Amino acid sequence: MRLNEDEKLMALIANQKLNYPIQDIDENKLPLEFINTNKLSLILEKQGIKIPTAEKEREKINILINELSEIKCVFNRYNVNFVVIKSFEKLPKPLSDVDILVSDMRMAESALRQIGYTQETEDEPYKKLYIRKIGDERVAMHLHSEIAWRGIKYLERNEVFDKSTKREINGIDIPVPCPEHEILITAAHMLFERGNNKITLYDVLNVASIFKEHDVNMKSIEADAKRNGWQKQFLFFIHSVGIIYEELYQESLPFLNSRSGRKIGNLPFLFPIHSVISLRAQKIFTTLRSFGIRRALRELYAYSLDVLDIFKERYGITSLKRRLGK
Repeated sequence: MRLNEDEKLMALIANQKLNYPIQDIDENKLPLEFINTNKLSLILEKQGIKIPTAEKEREKINILINELSEIKCVFNRYNVNFVVIKSFEKLPKPLSDVDILVSDMRMAESALRQIGYTQETEDEPYKKLYIRKIGDERVAMHLHSEIAWRGIKYLERNEVFDKSTKREINGIDIPVPCPEHEILITAAHMLFERGNNKITLYDVLNVASIFKEHDVNMKSIEADAKRNGWQKQFLFFIHSVGIIYEELYQESLPFLNSRSGRKIGNLPFLFPIHSVISLRAQKIFTTLRSFGIRRALRELYAYSLDVLDIFKERYGITSLKRRLGK
């Protein structure tokens, strides 16, 4: 793995794998780009390293927690069941918004409007963005009616509700996914959300912590992914996590039985373009066999937009038509 010595040191400290004297670290020479792109600032702060952005990130999290407490009360009044997804995991990370799976989108929207939230444009099915200003801070809540990106569903929502558990966050009991669903939602988000297609070191450490703290049922996880048509894609994600963890920490996670020949370069690990296309193509063919041509065509359209966005982000291609026309 192509990390320099400072980056390797931060990776080891973030995973509590090194009894290193924190006072010897020159905070003016921290690899801040590596820390920020891998979402490590709050983990390292917890270990005693001062990160310039950490104080503001903690302030934002406190605002979001206070808002979530109020939202929980108003959702109860409106009889809206909810599960917080992709937010407030056991390991701390910076948050710009909160994602909430809701049982009744219409009632959830009414509840948020009652306490001063307004809707902003959101161009995805099954997802609504609501905003509220708290002083000078813009607070964003994403409401989800499905575990879906670009209108493609990756888990059965009723199962997420039925198997959800509680996590205490600053004295508030908040519904969160069970460990198996937390891993699946993380995987689907990294694999299929248009702004991701990568794995950060935070994602690796978070998945590892779930496996270490819980008796995770890997067979159940694979069965859920297979039933929803993305088992191969999930295995690509989880094996990548295992390879990164083993290479960095010389310790195998329980789901990785042997080293594959695959190599991971830098962190975050950006999925190669050929993998991005291949993973989506495999998903479309699986959907075609299992669910029919109409659903497969929907995925083909959505994933085509994904690939265009990724090309624009990585290579500055502003228009496929313009490129083809040259």
